[in-house]
Amino acid sequence: MGIRVTKFNDNFLIAHGTVGYFNFRFNVFLYCVDGLLVDTGPRSLAKKTKPFLLAYSPEQVVITHLHEDHCGLAFWINLVYPKVPVYVHPDRVGDARREADLPLYRRIIWGKREPFRGEPYPAGSILTKRHSFEIIHVGGHSNDHIILYEPREGWLFVGDLFLTTRPIVLFHEEDANQTLMALNKMLSFDFSDLFCAHSGHHPNGRELIVRKKEYLESLQAKIKELKARGYSIEEIDKIMFPKQPFVSRISKGEWTSLNLIKTLDSGE
Repeated sequence: MGIRVTKFNDNFLIAHGTVGYFNFRFNVFLYCVDGLLVDTGPRSLAKKTKPFLLAYSPEQVVITHLHEDHCGLAFWINLVYPKVPVYVHPDRVGDARREADLPLYRRIIWGKREPFRGEPYPAGSILTKRHSFEIIHVGGHSNDHIILYEPREGWLFVGDLFLTTRPIVLFHEEDANQTLMALNKMLSFDFSDLFCAHSGHHPNGRELIVRKKEYLESLQAKIKELKARGYSIEEIDKIMFPKQPFVSRISKGEWTSLNLIKTLDSGE
């Protein structure tokens, strides 16, 4: 199966591909808005994605954060479209120029992340012919994570900061307390449409962000209650998430419920 492309409106295309690993399927969504490509997708989808990107011919590329599933084809954009800027967080320009050192499971799922030429984000906003996208640095999933907000349309592009309303594991670089603050930041904006890198377009985006915020706050309250009763963080993890999910085993601890518990506890 190739990349499935749908038209959101006359100048906004959504591309959807999947990556397989054992019996799991990981969705990847790319957003091509008025000449702006939001993330490039992983190298493992290169054969399916390249024809779409050749047909689309992006004029600008913005990377929400420097994980390989979001910038795996940035090096190829440099080669095919050498005059097209690929924007990254100013603090990660040097990192982008070095090949990512990835554990085996991530290389299998997402492919290598080759060095590429990234440029610092413009100050404030990225402009296209029809739109102005505010760049908001929020951290959370990674220290360099940004979101894009188009206030006139009520659009919010959130990279990996949504994914699901009820996460049970957290990436080792992620801070759930910072993610909670990022969700509160999002809710200060007037938006409806949410665009997630792995779960796609959600027209009820504000409702979903509220639900995720309330879920994380409920976990945080439960952690506080159990700590007051004398339980350790490790014991709380086993009480709240007794079953270890498959992703925790294959990632050798990069994705764990313990990290979710620890970083939520840091906010208390």
